[in-house]
Amino acid sequence: MDDKCTFKTPVRALVIEDDPIQLEALVELLENPNSFERFEFKEVLKAKNATSATKYLSENVSELGLILLDNQIPASPGMRPRELGLDIALKARQMGISCPIIINTGTATTASDEEKFLMNYKEVSEYVPKTKGYSVLRVRIEKQLLDYELSGKAPLDISGIIFHPDTQELVHSDEQREKLTRRESLLLQSLYFAHGKVKSVEVLNSEIWKNKSNVETQTIVQHITDLRRKLREKPRSPNILIFQDGGYCLSI
Repeated sequence: MDDKCTFKTPVRALVIEDDPIQLEALVELLENPNSFERFEFKEVLKAKNATSATKYLSENVSELGLILLDNQIPASPGMRPRELGLDIALKARQMGISCPIIINTGTATTASDEEKFLMNYKEVSEYVPKTKGYSVLRVRIEKQLLDYELSGKAPLDISGIIFHPDTQELVHSDEQREKLTRRESLLLQSLYFAHGKVKSVEVLNSEIWKNKSNVETQTIVQHITDLRRKLREKPRSPNILIFQDGGYCLSI
C-alpha cells in the first residue's frame, strides 16, 4: 500500500533551561527524527529564564504541545537560579495551557519522591531527575504526548490548520475559524489518529455511525466533501484529505 499519507504528529515545544549545554542537548533530543515513534517536533522554543518563558507562554497559549523545564531557573538574565519551575507551571495552567508539563530536575530523587511531588503539584505532568538520563526522559515525553493527544484536549496541526477536537473547531493561519459538526469532528479525529493509514468506508461507518444500516456510502462521502471545504481543499485536487486504495487518509 502506498504510504504517501503516513505522518507523525507535529508538536510545538517550549524548553526552559538556563544551562546552555543542557538546553542544546534537550533541543537536540526533541528535534532528532529518530527520538520518538509517533511524534516530531516541528518547532522548539528556547527560554533561559522565567521572563522569556512567560513571554513565550503568552504568545503560544493555544499551540504548545509540550513544556519541558528545569525547576532551578533565574527570574531574568544575570540573576542566580531559583526554584521557579513550579511557578511557571502554575502560570501556564492559569493561562489555560493544558499540554504536558515535565520538570527535568537536577535534584536527585527516589521513585517515592517523584510520586509525592506529582501528588502535591497537580500542575506538573511528570517529574524526571536528570540523573535518569535522556532515555528515560524520552520515554516519559512520548507517554505524556500520547495521553494528551488521546485526551481530546491537544490541538492537532493539520498542514498548518489547527484542529481543536474539544471545541470541534478548525483555526486557519489567517485566524478564521470553522465550526465542525460532531460527526465531522469524529471523522477528522479518526483519520488523524490513524497516522496516515487508509480507512475504508466500512471502517468509518463502524467507528462514526456504529454500523447503522441506513447510512449509505454517499452520506460518508458528503461528510468528506464538507470537511474538505472547511479545510479549504481544492475540490478536484485535494492534498490533505485523500481518497486512496478504496478509503480515506490524511496527508499532512
